[in-house]
Amino acid sequence: MTKFRHFVGSTLSLLWSRSATPLAKRTQVLMYHSIGGSADGDHRGIYSLSPNSFVEEMELLKEQCIKNDLKIVPFGDEVPGSLSLTFDDGYRDNLHIAAPLMEKFGFPFHIFLNPTLIESGRDHFLSIEDIRQLSTNPLVSLGLHGYSHEPLTSLSTQSVLNEVELAKSWFEDVVNRQATTFSYPHGSVDDRIAYLIKQCGFTVAACSKFGPITMKSDRLRLPRIDVWSTDTRRSFVAKLEGRWDWMKWRT
Repeated sequence: MTKFRHFVGSTLSLLWSRSATPLAKRTQVLMYHSIGGSADGDHRGIYSLSPNSFVEEMELLKEQCIKNDLKIVPFGDEVPGSLSLTFDDGYRDNLHIAAPLMEKFGFPFHIFLNPTLIESGRDHFLSIEDIRQLSTNPLVSLGLHGYSHEPLTSLSTQSVLNEVELAKSWFEDVVNRQATTFSYPHGSVDDRIAYLIKQCGFTVAACSKFGPITMKSDRLRLPRIDVWSTDTRRSFVAKLEGRWDWMKWRT
């Protein structure tokens, strides 16, 4: 999102504020990618946050926890008045930058791993040993982000099943446990894909639909709040408070 678009979005958030749910009653998931590095295909740089911006947001979260009795919980454990933190793709900075900061704040967080990106050998992705190290951290939980990172809705049913089974087998080999959480590559999900993911044994999955979790939310298509490098202190808190929920009509 460009600075101009962010300005427009901030203006719309002021108009939307009257319908926002109090933070103490909201249930939501934040979506991050790279912290201090470069997210794959992020040509506009919106998913590549600086460590300073990330620290500032975690400090703001800590303030909101105290002010509104907000609880930071592992992904999948969300209840009203709680929030979880997720990272897509599996960037190396999630281990070397994000993890130490999360330990400082005592916040649990969840990383959705993509085997093809990990196995690519590119320096900015986690290695197998990195993942095994993360799996021993009590604040970290791990899930899958597809196998080839292809949009699942573009694939045949058999191809989707093959992708998921390959990913599950890879995950079990790497961390010696079964994967039960999933994040759809590129946010690509429909009724068919959600049904197949459930059939493959996943109990909770995240999409890229902007917004909070509600009583009507499908556990296999949980919405998330997109966090961008262009967010300011004001817009970050506004997103937490639901004043950017109008974005759900765009995604």
